[in-house]
Amino acid sequence: MVNRGSKVKILCPELYWSQQIGTVATIERSGIRYPVVIRFNNLNYSVINTNNFAIDELELVETEDLFKKSTKKK
Repeated sequence: MVNRGSKVKILCPELYWSQQIGTVATIERSGIRYPVVIRFNNLNYSVINTNNFAIDELELVETEDLFKKSTKKK
């Protein structure tokens, strides 16, 4: 279940943020087409770091997986 503050991966291959991880800022419950606002650490070509997505365009990322990747020795 995607909640506010969850880390998610973008599944749409045609988007700038494809396969990147962002944080859920808000979720609109009124029934609009793209209800989830995601914030990213990097900016796109238009100098924007947020975008709206549909629930099926997102994959929930476990925080333990992120911790393992960040502490992995290079």
